[in-house]
Amino acid sequence: MRLFIAAEPPIEVRRKAAEIGKELISTGADIKPVAEENVHVTLKFLGEVEMAQIADICETIKSSLRNFHGFMACACNIGYLGMGKRINTVVSLFTDGKEELEKITEALESSLSGIRSEAREPKPHLTIARVKSGRNLDNLRRAIEEMRDVKVGEFSVKEIVLKQSTLSPAGPGYETVSTFPLTNNL
Repeated sequence: MRLFIAAEPPIEVRRKAAEIGKELISTGADIKPVAEENVHVTLKFLGEVEMAQIADICETIKSSLRNFHGFMACACNIGYLGMGKRINTVVSLFTDGKEELEKITEALESSLSGIRSEAREPKPHLTIARVKSGRNLDNLRRAIEEMRDVKVGEFSVKEIVLKQSTLSPAGPGYETVSTFPLTNNL
């Protein structure tokens, strides 16, 4: 199974992120906006794991989250991830809730590093679109700059989910494997 751990925003935030992705198509850049139903905040990608590992993974996630409480998050800035002049992903970055999301990501990374370890620092974000090639990146960069202060939305993070990702020619499909409520929810 191909798994990842995420926080899921409500429908209105997912809808706004999808609308922004569709708007960016007008730049002529070679992008694939994320489908509304697939918008999420990835906290840790686990990759391919054996079915026999699921129970242990769930216990580890539950243990890692035991000291975390529900909190408010705001996806309030449009930006991108990439190196140098390359843009790999158009994202909405967090202002409110950023520190909490980073701490949760660090806790999950530490406890699940035996499954898959990430070398890079956590940068919680909502993915808006993936960039498939270098076509019209200057147009895309300008559009992102113009949208820099666009607020995708605020939402309460009350739970963390373990998701299964199934890849297909039509795009990924996600299914919830398990849900982990945060204590003292908002």
